[in-house]
Formats: sequence, structure tokens, C-alpha cells
Amino acid sequence: MQDLLTPAARRIVVLCRQMATQESESQTWCDFLLLAILVDDSLAAAAMRRLGVSAEFLLGSRYSPEHIAHATAQLQTRMANMEEGRLHLDRASADPNDPPALIRILDRASFLARREHHAPGVSSGHLLAAIFETNEILHERLLSTGLTQDRLVEELHPESPVSGPALPIDFNLNWSESSSYSEAQAMHAPKNGSEAVWRIIDANLNRCREGMRVLEDFARFIGNDAELSERWKTLRHDLVAAESYLPHMTSDGGTSSGPTAGGPSFLSNRDTAHDVGTHISTTGEMSRNSISDVVTANCRRTQEALRSLEEFGKLLAPEFAAHVKQIRYRSYELEQQLVCGHRKTGPSDVRELRIQKLNASLLYVLITESACRLPWKAVVDAAIRGGTDVLQLREKSLNDRELLSRAQWIADACRESKCLFIVNDRADVAVATNADGVHVGQEEFPLASARAVLRPDQLLGISTHSLEQARLAETQGADYIGIGPTFRSETKAFSAFPGLEFVQAVSRSIRIPAYAIGGICAENLSDVRNAGGRRIALTSAVAGTSDPESAAREFKRQLSARFETISPPSRIPDVPV
Repeated sequence: MQDLLTPAARRIVVLCRQMATQESESQTWCDFLLLAILVDDSLAAAAMRRLGVSAEFLLGSRYSPEHIAHATAQLQTRMANMEEGRLHLDRASADPNDPPALIRILDRASFLARREHHAPGVSSGHLLAAIFETNEILHERLLSTGLTQDRLVEELHPESPVSGPALPIDFNLNWSESSSYSEAQAMHAPKNGSEAVWRIIDANLNRCREGMRVLEDFARFIGNDAELSERWKTLRHDLVAAESYLPHMTSDGGTSSGPTAGGPSFLSNRDTAHDVGTHISTTGEMSRNSISDVVTANCRRTQEALRSLEEFGKLLAPEFAAHVKQIRYRSYELEQQLVCGHRKTGPSDVRELRIQKLNASLLYVLITESACRLPWKAVVDAAIRGGTDVLQLREKSLNDRELLSRAQWIADACRESKCLFIVNDRADVAVATNADGVHVGQEEFPLASARAVLRPDQLLGISTHSLEQARLAETQGADYIGIGPTFRSETKAFSAFPGLEFVQAVSRSIRIPAYAIGGICAENLSDVRNAGGRRIALTSAVAGTSDPESAAREFKRQLSARFETISPPSRIPDVPV
């Protein structure tokens, strides 16, 4: 599907641009976009009317009734005279005059449309959902009408339930004449996409069960840990139970979904003789240098197979994919227990692992949706792929339920990687989501109070703005500190800047990890490093870019370079205040 606006959405965006071109305030553009949705005769407008939402209610806190009525009349007139034309939604075709807030809405709407495989394009409904998810002011107004995320989905897609059985796969794989595949390969290629997916499911179920059995035997015969052996065995049996959610063969040759005793459909599609991968192997597969290598290889084998089962399983049965996802998360915990001496991991073991990760960390990225150029989830995934060592969720204005939901999502994403996850300010949310720790400011929870809420294994960090505060934090048991602001920042205002001299002082006298923060970018990173700053914390320099993965990777590369390659400064560079 091309990222094209549907006719209704195209009218709405063009109208918004026409009305808001002379406006400098970013929020005004978002207001006009919502007003254009309400005025247009579209699916989203109909949903809003069913909910009893009016322009006066949504915008009355910012504009007078006369202003709203005048703008509405103008929109209706422009709509009647509008000349329709195609408008691509990708970044290259975006209007350069669009403010960041509107671009975030358009990007999010494009993402939502791509996620719906049968969507004809980016619709007015996608625009409304994107406004709800990305614009804080309008989100709060819509919430006050009783509109929730689930209710919005229900209204925009009345014919499609939020969850339900997956559609059957009936597409064909076409082997074109220009394909690099030989005739022999094409002869043995799967006849249709459904068969191909079933073969993937079959292969990965086998891989997963085999890997789990190796790990179970290791825990039983080498680790002599009956409890851990039993947990691996239970996990293996749970995978077998999850298979019952796949479509099964019926007596008449058809399939049925849901838990059943019938034979799984992948058995009829198994074709080992023609599997091109059975003869492919690497040197590493054929040798193991230690028992530890056996454990590591089979943990990876199991987890990679589970990920493949989860992704391709979504095409066949969402319930199966959901069960596999939970099994995958449990496998990470069991792997940790194997690594920690083949026994149940206690708080001290988990804390030690977290401290080790913290001590090895260099790059710390803060996630605040308003600072993200892309949808915040995409930024999280990209930052992790780029090598970020620590991620912090920093949202000051979200309601508790939404904050908890986002924290859990990031915690799950970080659990699959080596990245630590920190929650800003809210120790209770850190505990509820099993985050790696919490970060507080000088005006928030005192360290002792935050530590009393956290579990013994969780980390605690604090912002410091002077050497005295840094020393006090170390004395009171902080696991790490933020030091700054180093330079002027786009995301936070300060009246004073301790600057590079503070970075230099901390590097000489503080032993716990310290992250320089505030206005750090590619252009001044060398100044930070020359002042002794080994670790940095960033927001807009990663989250505010169009390619967070590359940005994070480049910062990590420079931070990982040997300090000897950087010439010591003759003096600390002046920092403008």
C-alpha cells in the first residue's frame, strides 16, 4: 500500500495548510486539522458526531465562539472550491512549512495506516487517531468527553472488532521470469503463501522444543537444579499447549481454530526433503568449546525460534502469537537464572547484573514524546538497535494509566536487549513494570524515600547540578548521577549552567557512573570528552532526529573510541550563558 491520503484525508490536510499557513504556533495547526476533520463529511467526522463531540467543546478553551464559527465557515467555503490532487505522506513530500507537531500527526497516521494491511490509504480516521495519540492538549479534551483509545477504535471501525480470528492466508507467491531462482528451485517452491507460513511454523516449533530440551537437561544433569529443570520443562509443555490455538485439520479436510484435539495443519505441509536450508550450516554450529557455549547457543536458538513463531503466528492465529510472546519473555528470565549459577536468581544477583550493565554503559537516551521526530515507539526500537545502553521514560503530563502502559511497553522492549530501562520520578511505576530503576531530580523524591519504594535489586539515579550535590548523591547511595546542564538545551530551561567545568570536576572526584546532560550534540561531544566526560545523556540529539538508530550508533561509536585519540584541552572551552 502506498502512503497516499484518501480523498477525505487529502481534503482535510490541504484545508489545514491553507488555513494555518500564517500561524506561527504549532498547536494552532493541530487545532485547524481537527476542525477540518469535523467540517468534512468523513468517517472520522461521523464518529465524532456519534460521540457528541463538537468544535466548540474541543476548541472553546482556546478560541471564542465567534472565532470558531468564522473558521468553520471559511473551511466550508474552501472545501466547496477545493481542487483535489494527490499528496504523498512520506517525509520527502511533506511540506517544509509544516510545524513539528503536524508532522508527528502525519507520521503517526501513516504508521497506523501501514499497520492495517487492507487500508486503502491514510484516512480521516487515521488522522483523528494520530491526533488523539500525539497531541497532548487535544488528547486531554477528547478524554474529557469519555473517549478512550478502545472507544475510538470501535467508533472508527464499527464493522471490525478490536480482536478476533486471523483471516485465512490464500495469497500465491509468484516466481517471475526475471527471478534468480532456477527452474529446479521453483519446482519445489511452496505452491502458496499459506503452505510457506506453515512450514516456517513447523520448523521453528521443532527448533524451539529441541533448544528447550537441551536447556532442561543442562539444568537437571549439570546444574543439579530440580526447580529450574522443572521450569524449563513447564515452558516446553506450555509451548505445546499454545499449538492448540493454531488452525487444526478437521475430518473433512478443512481447518478449525481454537483449542482442539485435532492434528495441527503444519504436519500436512511438512516437506523436509525439499527444504533448501537442511544442507546449510556454519563452522560455529559444528563445534562447542565449553558447556557455557552449549547453554548460550541453545538459549539463542530457543529465543530466535520463539520470535519467528510470534511474528508468523500472527498471520494464522493472534491467540497463538500472544501465548508465544509470553513464553519468550519467560525464556529470558530462565536464561538469566542459568547464567547466574543455575539456580533461582535472588535480588542480589539481579542487582549485580544491573550494576554491571550500568558500569559498562556509555549512552543514555531520554524518551519524551513531544521531543520525538518519529512515533515514540519507533524511536525506542531505533535507539535500542543503535546501541543505546540506558533508556529513560520521561513524561511529566501523562495520566497514570497511560504512563504505566508506556513504561510496560518499553520495559518489554528493553528486556529483549541489553539496554537498561529507567523511569523518571515515579518509583511506583518502576516497581509495577519491573523496570531496572528510577531517576529523580533535586526537587523530587529524596533518595532515601525513593529507595524505600524500590525493590532491593533496582537502580536509583539522581540529577545533580553542583559538585556538592554529586558528592552527597554518592554518599547517600545513588547508583549513578546525571551532571549538568552542560550546554543550553532544547528540552529544558535552566538559569545557570555548571558546564564543562562541572564535568571535569566530577570526572576527577566521583566514582559512580556520571552522565553529562544538556545540549550535547555531535558538534560539542569532543568538548565533553576532553573535559573527562565518558558518559552522556541525550534527548533531541537522538529522539529528535529522523534516523534515531544512526544517531545513537554514531554517538556510541565516538564514546567507545579510546580516550588516547582525543587531545587533552589546554583549557575548558567557554560555554555561552
